[in-house]
Amino acid sequence: MKRMFGRKRLGAISAALAALFLAPGASAGGHSAQQMQNSKRCYTVDETFYKSHYPKAMTTEIKPIEHCYSDKDHPYRYSVVDIPVSLAVGSVRTPEFSPRKTSWHWILLQVEKPLPTPQMVCMTTTGDDSPQSWKDCPLSDRLLQADWTVWEDGKISSSGSSTTHADGKYTRDNIFKFLGKFPALVGHKYVLEVKFTKDGTPLNVANPHLIVVKQGEE
Repeated sequence: MKRMFGRKRLGAISAALAALFLAPGASAGGHSAQQMQNSKRCYTVDETFYKSHYPKAMTTEIKPIEHCYSDKDHPYRYSVVDIPVSLAVGSVRTPEFSPRKTSWHWILLQVEKPLPTPQMVCMTTTGDDSPQSWKDCPLSDRLLQADWTVWEDGKISSSGSSTTHADGKYTRDNIFKFLGKFPALVGHKYVLEVKFTKDGTPLNVANPHLIVVKQGEE
């Protein structure tokens, strides 16, 4: 009788464990599908669209556009550096890194689009250098200004500064500002320091990331 009771108890425990691990939504990482979905963040932004009509007339239309991101989104999957940063005045230093190949490497600042695109383009200093651009977006509104320095094996090897216009790349959901580039040799160790010289904290809402990526993979 004792052996039968022991078997029954063991069977009950096994069934309970099976129910726990096979329950809907359970995963090896301990995150349910609902939890994974909750990690996604979305912004709905009113964007202005322009439509030309022959011969000279132009009309505008405002449409809500949704931009969604998750913690796994990574447009530069081969980057050697990708860290979140604050754009307050001050310096940010990356962890030490080594390139996989000898090549020029880009220094980028990536932001999301929680605000209308023209405003984001202005704040990230990626607009063009035309008179109209400077009229719509004066220098006081161009927030992303930075100096950068690269150390190679403990010694300064490269330095530069960002521009007040252009040097940008756009996707549907992101804007990238190219801060500069530097040569990097395989087998050597590098550290990048970026000094933000103007208060860019209004851009912190856009989840800025500092990225270093091999030229050709940007």
